[in-house]
Amino acid sequence: MEGIDLNTTMRKRKSSADIYPPIAKFPASCRFIEEKASLKSGTVNAAEIANYLKANGLLPDDPRLKSLFKKLMTADHEYRKDITPEIFAEMLSEVEFATLIERAFKGNLVVPDFKDFCNRLQILFNEVKANVSHTAGKNADYIPKLAQISPNYFGMSVCTIDGQRFQLGDANIEFSVQSCCKPLTYCFALEEHGEEKVHKHIGREPSGVAFNSICLNSKDRPHNPMINAGAIMACSLIKPKEPIYERFQYVNEQLSKMSGGLKWGFSNIVYQSEKMHADRNFCLGYMMQGKKAFPPGTNLHDTLDFYFQCCSLETDCNKLAIAGATLANMGECPTTGMKVLKSRTCRDSLSLMYSCGLYDYSGEWAFKVGIPAKSGVSGSIYAVIPDFGCISIYSPPLDSIGNSVRGVEFFTRLVDEFIFHNFDSLKPTGTRIRINPRLNKIASEREGKMAALNAAAEGDLMELLRLIRGGVSPAAYDYDRRTLLHLATCSGKVEMVKCLLKYPEVDVNAVDRWGGTGTV
Repeated sequence: MEGIDLNTTMRKRKSSADIYPPIAKFPASCRFIEEKASLKSGTVNAAEIANYLKANGLLPDDPRLKSLFKKLMTADHEYRKDITPEIFAEMLSEVEFATLIERAFKGNLVVPDFKDFCNRLQILFNEVKANVSHTAGKNADYIPKLAQISPNYFGMSVCTIDGQRFQLGDANIEFSVQSCCKPLTYCFALEEHGEEKVHKHIGREPSGVAFNSICLNSKDRPHNPMINAGAIMACSLIKPKEPIYERFQYVNEQLSKMSGGLKWGFSNIVYQSEKMHADRNFCLGYMMQGKKAFPPGTNLHDTLDFYFQCCSLETDCNKLAIAGATLANMGECPTTGMKVLKSRTCRDSLSLMYSCGLYDYSGEWAFKVGIPAKSGVSGSIYAVIPDFGCISIYSPPLDSIGNSVRGVEFFTRLVDEFIFHNFDSLKPTGTRIRINPRLNKIASEREGKMAALNAAAEGDLMELLRLIRGGVSPAAYDYDRRTLLHLATCSGKVEMVKCLLKYPEVDVNAVDRWGGTGTV
């Protein structure tokens, strides 16, 4: 080619290869460094590496990555500016979870486009905050401490099974766990005794009555572990021969393991309030004792005291999201890689969260939202999406059933935006498409384009406009080069044709493979 000295160009390439080993010798993470370095002086500022990882939800406080982030810093706690592919490869060789870094740079984490996912969560969060007033509900007041909490608090945290994390709003505000501990104490009872033993004492059906109703099933057992009677029974099965303080310490340690080593707190004020306003729970306990529902040798007062302690634990959205993601990851904590629970334990707990997790709203929740979840009267809801992760919401004002008003609204909108409902895997019958965050950007764009083409062919103008607002090009075309305008014109959709012609990128003279244009 004129003006280009190919011999000189090839010599430059050869000398570059002498400085840097061939790409094939480097893992994907080092190829990223090589590409960056080739644009500069042969090195990369470690800040670029750190920012890339953080943009993918892999944060410096992640227990798996603390050593790597430390290696990226100088002794003065500034990012190093001399990172080469060789140096980074050496760093990775000393990092236990190097394969996680590899997958991040290859785009193979469970959410490949984590930035886009977080942006969409931000939009949903802001919409709920703006459109659902905190006055739409009321704080729980049977425990005085809960009534005193600011109703303005609104936080959200997400943790995926790869440990990708993101938070919004008041995600760091600690709150009383209340009923959100029930799926977890049920897990600990299962771990200790197994399904057969546990379900000799606890049923597995929705009760059809309020969570604190004084009733049992036809076998004189609690209906399920997600209501008060069942949770009290689950507590009776956890380390029953140990003193209360040992039992409480065990639960606290297990919760910390599920939360990536983060410690849960304890509110003595809530605990004392629980005991003072526990008439119904004492009534449930005595009723079950009278029916001989408890395991032999159960000390009722110790069991109730232990139950009140578990409900009085304090956590925040971040810790609860990691703990929920441990359930989603079949018992392996995403941020430590530690196996905390058996896979079967997680399956059993998630099954009951799905059918019984939101009090008397559980059936409606399963129908509309379709994700295993648990709510608590402090205003928290955490939803566990198996093989994906967990999203935790905190907003104290409750509806008449006892669920967070903003929490329910957020998750309702979430499944309108994302493919998270338990039965979203079934083939859709309409043109409506939602986002699958598990897909990379190219696959998502392909799905969006196909949905837009279907909408244009079927005359669904509102859906087409929604897809265009979501990023689908108005000039999109199929394998036959038929554009949206072609399809709308052929189908006689006049309003859609008029709408498409308003977009400057729409070419009225675009020709399909048969020679037709969008105006014919």
